[in-house]
Amino acid sequence: WAGGGPGLMEAALLGVKTAGGRIAAIKIHLTAEQSEHEQEISSVLDPRDVAECEYFGPRKIGLVDAGMLQNETDHTAFVVLPGGFGTMDELFEEIVLKQLKKNGSKHPVPILLINYNGYYDNLLKQMDRMEAEGTVTAKERELITICNSNEEALEALADFYAIEPEQRTYKGKMQQWKWPQSETLHEQAV
Repeated sequence: WAGGGPGLMEAALLGVKTAGGRIAAIKIHLTAEQSEHEQEISSVLDPRDVAECEYFGPRKIGLVDAGMLQNETDHTAFVVLPGGFGTMDELFEEIVLKQLKKNGSKHPVPILLINYNGYYDNLLKQMDRMEAEGTVTAKERELITICNSNEEALEALADFYAIEPEQRTYKGKMQQWKWPQSETLHEQAV
């Protein structure tokens, strides 16, 4: 499940689809007057596999629900790619739900923050300060896993779900995504 828009959301969906996985999205309906981002549904998606919401609340509930494990054999995760205010809202929503054990799952679900080229370094520094000030604990900081590359993310997931090394068939098959140095995320997505 993803947000259904362009850019990194589309790239993630395309990767899953190319690997033979099933994809769907919960998209927020936005007009040009509301935002210059995410107005169109990604062409990677079949429109029948997209739920479109007018408000962010239902979208967040849907994304959280989609990521919850229904049984121990499910393998899901919240993978947070570089993004804006909406991404931050969804990230902290899931962290708080996990912190309070109110995310709707009896089984643990990992949260991975993908820190391409240090995109989230300042946020991580703020979390360091929060811990130093005592507003969060070291144990709460462990609610998220910081990954600096696609390979680190896949290894973290494989470790979390105890996937044997010989079953980690992604090794050597993936491309590393590099954060664009001369363009913004929005320019890269367009």
